[in-house]
Amino acid sequence: MNKNEANIKYKNTTKEEVRMMLEKTFSGKELISRHDPSLNAFMAAGSLANADCRGEGIEGRVVIAKGIFYPVPAVINWLVSKVKEPKIGEKICKTSK
Repeated sequence: MNKNEANIKYKNTTKEEVRMMLEKTFSGKELISRHDPSLNAFMAAGSLANADCRGEGIEGRVVIAKGIFYPVPAVINWLVSKVKEPKIGEKICKTSK
């Protein structure tokens, strides 16, 4: 990395920007399966199940036969609550020497 590359600052994505992206991702759906690939791109089905067991999962869970479904607005709120917003200029990766 040269000196100019080291001085480049990248804009961090805000929680509201993430919310807008998630609303586009899940548009047209009212319920989403725990095993839906669009949800699993953000959180694995097993991790969702573990969060449910700990009482920390997505609110409004619906059980239909053997399937677990969540209301899309609750999914979006839950995922946004998991977003960590680094401070401006804060490095998000550790570099090894």
